[in-house]
This record gives sequence, C-alpha cells and structure tokens, in this order.
Amino acid sequence: MHRALISRGYGRAVGADFPEMQNYSAEQILVSLENEVGLEIPDGISLWDRTKLIRKHVHRIMLEPENNRGKLLKAKRWADHVLIAMRILSYPYGYVRDNPSLDRFGETVERLFEDKLNHAIPPYSRRAALVKYGVPVDLSDYIQDGKIKTGCVESITAQSRDTVQNMVDELCTDNPHPGTKIYIR
Repeated sequence: MHRALISRGYGRAVGADFPEMQNYSAEQILVSLENEVGLEIPDGISLWDRTKLIRKHVHRIMLEPENNRGKLLKAKRWADHVLIAMRILSYPYGYVRDNPSLDRFGETVERLFEDKLNHAIPPYSRRAALVKYGVPVDLSDYIQDGKIKTGCVESITAQSRDTVQNMVDELCTDNPHPGTKIYIR
C-alpha cells in the first residue's frame, strides 16, 4: 500500500489500525482525483461508491477518444489511481479473522501477491469447483419498449448480487473440503 501510494505522489498510509490506514489511503487518492477530474460528490457517500463514480466518469472519457483528445493521457493516469483506491478498499477488514479458514488465508495471501505483482499467479494448491444454478433474474418488470427503464440497472445489480451471495453462502455451508473449515490452533 505504501509503495503504491508513494509511487503515485501520495503520502504514506497512516492510522492506528488497518481500517484507518485503508480509509486514509483511499481518501487521499479520491480527494485528489475528485479535485483534478472536477467531480462534485454528494456528502455522505461511501469511499467505495466514490471510487465507482470517479471510475465511471473516467471510463466515459476513455470511451469517447475523439471527443476527449486533450484528456486521454490524464484519464489513463486517473484510471490507474482510482484502481489503486479500489484495490486498497477491496480488502475486507476481518475477512480471515472472522472466519479463519485455510482457504481464506490462502486467498488473501494469493491476492496480496497478485496486487504486488500486478498479474494473476497460479493457484497454490489443487482446486475443486462446486456449481449451483439459480433462477434467472426476471427482467420483464425492468423493460419498456425493448430497453431497460432508466434507473433500473442498480436494482437489477443488487438483486443479482444478493442472489449470488445467497448461493455462495449455501455452497460454503455444504462444502466438504477441509480448507473451508474453521482453523484455529
């Protein structure tokens, strides 16, 4: 985290614990980007939602290169910086502590390596796949004249995310592999 911040011109992460360091680091990046990009972010919005708004703005610029020639180089740098903020915020505090399984520990270490190396690494052990098929999301309530109604994408996304999370939780409960069991010594 320190190296990523300093190499991009930000100060070191400070805080009494990991969540404080995480929030401070992401906040540095987001405040700088919001000022540089010229976005007015509503009060009370979470750090994660701020990253999404900035990223959406930057992607709009990059998706229309002919209209944004003067901003493209800056937009690439902004995209890199907002990705770093997203990486910093994407480590959930207590993920291993709250459910100390070998799989969670391995996932976290693997992810740290991937973030440090900036590319995927081979799995550290054999993998097994458990598959569960859910009921498809019924989009008929969200469509009008062959198009998704304005403002409905967030509802569809939330419904899909919740459904997938429930299926993952069910799979984890029924998972017979030892790596998923709580490991405390």
